Amino acid sequence: MFMIRQVKHHRLQFYIPSGRFVQFMIMLLLVSCAKQQKSNKQKTSLAVESHFIAPAYTPGSLEFDVKEVPFSKKGSYMSCSSRGLTDDDEGLFIWDVSGRGEDRGIIKIEPIYHGDIVASTITATPEKLTFNTEFGELGISFDGDQVLRFYSEHGLGVKLSVRQSYVLPRNDHQLRIIQGAFLRYMLSTLRGEMQQKENKVTNGIIINIEPEDNGIIDFVIEEYESEWNEHGYSVSFSKAVEEVRNQFSEWMRTTLPVNKEYEHTRVLAAYINWSSIVAPRGLLKRPTMLMSKNWMHRVWSWDHCFNALALAEGNPQLAWDQFMVMFDQQHENGALPDCMDDYSMIRGYVKPPVHGWALDKLMMRGVVTKERMKEIYEPLTRWTDFWMNYRDDDKNGMPQYHHGNDSGWDNGSVFAENRYVEGPELSAYLIIQMNVLAKIARKLGRTSDAVHWDQKANTLLNRLIDRSWVNGKFVSKYVGSDNWNKNSKSLMAFLPLLLGERLPIEIREKMIHDLCSDEGYATLYGPATEHLQSLYYKEDGYWRGAIWAPTTYLIIDGLVACGETHYAKEMTTRFVNMCNENGFGENFDPLTGTSLRDPAYTWTASVFLLLAHANLE
Repeated sequence: MFMIRQVKHHRLQFYIPSGRFVQFMIMLLLVSCAKQQKSNKQKTSLAVESHFIAPAYTPGSLEFDVKEVPFSKKGSYMSCSSRGLTDDDEGLFIWDVSGRGEDRGIIKIEPIYHGDIVASTITATPEKLTFNTEFGELGISFDGDQVLRFYSEHGLGVKLSVRQSYVLPRNDHQLRIIQGAFLRYMLSTLRGEMQQKENKVTNGIIINIEPEDNGIIDFVIEEYESEWNEHGYSVSFSKAVEEVRNQFSEWMRTTLPVNKEYEHTRVLAAYINWSSIVAPRGLLKRPTMLMSKNWMHRVWSWDHCFNALALAEGNPQLAWDQFMVMFDQQHENGALPDCMDDYSMIRGYVKPPVHGWALDKLMMRGVVTKERMKEIYEPLTRWTDFWMNYRDDDKNGMPQYHHGNDSGWDNGSVFAENRYVEGPELSAYLIIQMNVLAKIARKLGRTSDAVHWDQKANTLLNRLIDRSWVNGKFVSKYVGSDNWNKNSKSLMAFLPLLLGERLPIEIREKMIHDLCSDEGYATLYGPATEHLQSLYYKEDGYWRGAIWAPTTYLIIDGLVACGETHYAKEMTTRFVNMCNENGFGENFDPLTGTSLRDPAYTWTASVFLLLAHANLE
């Protein structure tokens, strides 16, 4: 077991027995140098079977705050959250997380007793959401992917306030709720009575569901497309709850195990990831893990790679679906979409080509069969060629970004003065991707292709060092110029560490020293995306200081690839401990570790699981 002790200046120091650390490296699978290939092959043979059995879900072991984490389930486009359409909204709302919603917080839910709204508190677990009142409980669960079921036997009713909508009755116990051109819900009372009136304040409707004489209500709200098909529901509310509980428990068994002190956080991470998956529909051709079911309910073209890695060992088919979902919508010129949901897509930007890097790790985990290599080889080739053919306007052999969004670091400081830059990490990603294409080509018997890719990788590596390594650091030069933003102190400059032993040793050593010995980058909680003393550092500045899960993972991977295991272990533990204390924010304050922006982000949960599992003892 490695030990942690707090020392002066809040620096963490680690004492790691060499045998345990070897285990750490194998579990992390962040190995890229040739001397480690034998270990990787051994790990691959184990990963093909996939098949650790992790601790299951124990009912009652997780309660979460629906102001932070939405209540939903795998496959559903519906969620419940205490986040309203404005900061002044209070209560619980049903949200639509598809790309079709206009006002997504469409239905407000309030418990009533004899027609009057009653005070309540909300308890949320993976299988059930409960309103607790002085008169008893009102329960909500899923009964199928697109059905919310409501139940109480204590005389409680429910008031539903539906914004900007109208209703079409189907019969005396069913009515359609219509919002805009797309959103459709069927409300069906199994027990209880409906009362409806207009709501002039929101230009919508109010529906009260009152209990039967015995105090029972049992009704469902179901989201549908086009028109509703006749069907039944579970025999009872309790059976619906049990089914959801069993589904989540099975998911927990395939979620990466972690040390005991992180188990509660593991359950929360598993729930966020499980509940953020939506069923195939529209542009989404596979089951897809959204980034969140708060407001970041899309998939972006690098986020999905980290989620795929977290699923690889326990759920390899779903991992492959996450990796391939953006390639399903690849443009004819080779570009991947910037982001998409089931209904809409953005092609005006792209995201960085981390896909070869991620694919290599999926290969090491045994996810990528020979058939899958055949499936991905041409799309990955086109994605690589896109950057070299369409993103090198000055024809100097160095690909370029057109906007910070293309890098994934939307407002990163390297783009503050000029968005048109040659990011050294972009070339590093592509060098890795070319080497991975060479590896796949050899496995597929395409020897001449393999030689071609290795040559292109070597050419780009030499060009990267010649052009971008300046005065002891990597810089992001402007296209067609030898200038760059000299005030930028972005963590982006350290991402070429991913190249590991491909880089000359003097470059590796200088980069590791500058990164790990400087508390302006190496904060107590992980690597800050902008140096804390930079002119561009900003509190809650997005990519100008905040700690992000993917960049943390990439930096740790780069350190291990360069053989710098001590700092890799240190950064791993700092990040894992931060998530254990503060949850799974979109990003984190580098000075306090506080969660920022979207508080239930899947790639953060995925990176936590990957790193906490790497520390498993």
